Amino acid sequence: MLRRPALRSALSGVLAALLLAVSVPTPVVAADTTPMAAVPGPVGDFAWKGLNWEKRWWSGAPNYNKQFDPANVSSPDADGHVTMTLSNPTGAATIGAEFNTTRHGFGYGTYSTTIEKDLTTLQKEVVWGCLFTYDPAVAPGYNEMDLCEASSWGGGSNYGQVWPITQGHGYWFDASKGPGVGNDTAIFGVTDHPILTHRLVWEPDRLTFETFAGEGYGGPLLKRTVMQGPNVPEPARETIHFNLWVTDGGGGDPAAVKPEKVVVRDFSFTPAPVTAPTPSPTAPAPSPSASPSATPTKPAPSPSASPTAAPTRPAPSPSASPTAVPTRPAPSPSASPTATPTKPAPSPTPTKPLPKPKPKLTVQPKAITLSARNTTAHRLYATTLTWSRAQGSTVTLVADGSRRPVVNSGRVATSSKTPSARYQICDASRCSPIVLGGR
Repeated sequence: MLRRPALRSALSGVLAALLLAVSVPTPVVAADTTPMAAVPGPVGDFAWKGLNWEKRWWSGAPNYNKQFDPANVSSPDADGHVTMTLSNPTGAATIGAEFNTTRHGFGYGTYSTTIEKDLTTLQKEVVWGCLFTYDPAVAPGYNEMDLCEASSWGGGSNYGQVWPITQGHGYWFDASKGPGVGNDTAIFGVTDHPILTHRLVWEPDRLTFETFAGEGYGGPLLKRTVMQGPNVPEPARETIHFNLWVTDGGGGDPAAVKPEKVVVRDFSFTPAPVTAPTPSPTAPAPSPSASPSATPTKPAPSPSASPTAAPTRPAPSPSASPTAVPTRPAPSPSASPTATPTKPAPSPTPTKPLPKPKPKLTVQPKAITLSARNTTAHRLYATTLTWSRAQGSTVTLVADGSRRPVVNSGRVATSSKTPSARYQICDASRCSPIVLGGR
């Protein structure tokens, strides 16, 4: 039997437990209400936005040390957001993050994503791969289309320069040729907007990229890029990816990169509408006994048919013109055998055929020329690049595979700590031959 103090203590404990259970709310996890697609792909690590997704666990490119960790990709949180993290648990090896659909094959349609990240804060070695499509079996471009890749690609200190953070819209058509040669990319500056929405409309021979400030398409349009031509990828078995990784090019220190996060707030894919084929308007073939040129409703009389005219109308006299209108009386026998009751219409004057238009000759722009003048001082290889015939207000300078936009002034000075640097100048459609600098 409990004494009163002990009983009072026991009752107090029970009451406190009950109050705690009532006062502490149970977290409410908001389920993703997006219905699953008809073909969501095999079950992966999580379902999100109607598809099944897999967190990358295997090693390989593009992270500088080929390391990825599935723990660096969260499952969707209560708001339906996926958080990606660069980790560096030892302080000497940065580990990347990536996830992709388990479904293969999306094809033409509209791809969209909303990202939470102030891109002006990216560390210079960090590459935000954003949303892209990829099919490793389709060489040489691998059906890679990049909606929003952003980086300063190491910062440029290896070349004595400071490269700004830029983002790009573009696609690859031959990855074996390297940046600026095997891809078509429009590069533009980043803003400090904390949320950006990106959209790609993929159509036959045409890509339309758009980047908006804020969530959805109602904010300011920051950049719109249209790319067309036969190099635009065709649908294959591409998957959809997001990745966050580190480059060892351009002069950065990839092993010392600090942890960094990007939040993927939304994603959607809307396939292009399938149009039914239009039936051919060709008329049914005539019966074998019908004349090929006969009109089904009014058969044309033969020239000898005048004596056998339709019985409901009197046959014209032999001297009448075969083209006489049967409702008018026949002309008198003294009339000219070629006369007609009505004044014959003058025969049309044959028109001179119009000359065929000459095919327009498409004048291809001349190839971009590029030359290099090199000097060496204090173990720094300085190169002055001079070019001509590039189109547009800006061009892309490709230096040993790293790229950055420069003003199309026809001249730029650059430098490298290593000899035999490889340079190219590219506009929106062409690239110059490669020249060697730093010699």
